[in-house]
Amino acid sequence: MTDELRDTLLSAAGKLIATDGIEALTVRRIAAEAGSSTMGVYSRFGGKEGVVDALLREGFEALRDALTARPDTDDPFEDMVAGCNAYRDFALANPTRYQLMFATPMLGLEPSPASIEMAAASFSCVTTKAQRCLDAGVLGGAGAHEIAASVWATAHGLVSLDLLGRRPPVLADDQPFERTIRALLRGFSTGSPTTG
Repeated sequence: MTDELRDTLLSAAGKLIATDGIEALTVRRIAAEAGSSTMGVYSRFGGKEGVVDALLREGFEALRDALTARPDTDDPFEDMVAGCNAYRDFALANPTRYQLMFATPMLGLEPSPASIEMAAASFSCVTTKAQRCLDAGVLGGAGAHEIAASVWATAHGLVSLDLLGRRPPVLADDQPFERTIRALLRGFSTGSPTTG
């Protein structure tokens, strides 16, 4: 059974963040946007921090789902590239949610254990794809966690530049994301001809 007020409050909070920024998020404004009382926010979430944590957890859950939506093929290298493209697609389709997922330190908020666990689950999707590449012998020279961390850091950096509108002018009319991911992965390549 779903809690309609809970969903309405989270939707209202997301709209506020999208239109006025994270700093606009207050219990009073969330309640007003949702057509509810502040008591509704406190009873469901305990306050603003609980709302942010719920948005954070749901964001990482949606990211995990996006990373696992495409079935694996018999080409783990291309599956890794496709996973990175899915990561970028998720971020560009959900810019407010994506930025919030990585803004909690700036807000001085400590994610709950459940949110930390969901963030780890989304990252483990990348690690699993890296391990498949290692098992197939198309990547090497590092462990799955190191490869996954390098891939995530690169993907996150490129996506963040896009979201902030800070792409270098020389790349203004270019789409360097997949090319950069492929170049990074080739750096871990074992030289197999199957690596794109």
